[in-house]
Amino acid sequence: MLLLLVSIPATAKPLKIGLFGDGGGSPTKYINDKQPPKTLEMIEIWSSSDVAGSGAVINGIRFTYIDDKGTQRIVPSKNGTWGSANGTLHKVTINTDKQEYVTKIEGGIGKAFDEDLGITSLKFTTKKSNNRQTYGPYGDPNNGTPFSVPLENAAIVGFFASFDTHLNGLGFYALQLASGNNA
Repeated sequence: MLLLLVSIPATAKPLKIGLFGDGGGSPTKYINDKQPPKTLEMIEIWSSSDVAGSGAVINGIRFTYIDDKGTQRIVPSKNGTWGSANGTLHKVTINTDKQEYVTKIEGGIGKAFDEDLGITSLKFTTKKSNNRQTYGPYGDPNNGTPFSVPLENAAIVGFFASFDTHLNGLGFYALQLASGNNA
């Protein structure tokens, strides 16, 4: 398993972590630097299957965040995805008013149906107060090399990706939590 431990500096600008997987497909897509993420609200994931051993991949992703000016942003757009919107849709809603944060992402990198490398599974862990909640795994957690990005005193606030018909690679934006919101 690829385990990445990252120390997030105390800055107002999110830190980019990764790209996990392959930079193939389209050029890597990033969030506009003039609209940096501050809080992640929702993650939408399309997977070809959620059966272990099926060889499934993550087909697409879209997410909603609040930027540093308080404006809600949907990436890539309300009607778009990074990758494709084929397969089963999973929605992960993060309850930000209850101070819930994504503190860990686990996944897999392996061969996709077309023999390209791709993201084969994703699982998210959130924390609010002292309770942890997991969402997923989506895709096939038995397909590929696992990776894990656990954060302490920080939260995942957005994503960047390379893709074609599925996610080839996925990276994360992380931001240090304010005092009293420790992950």
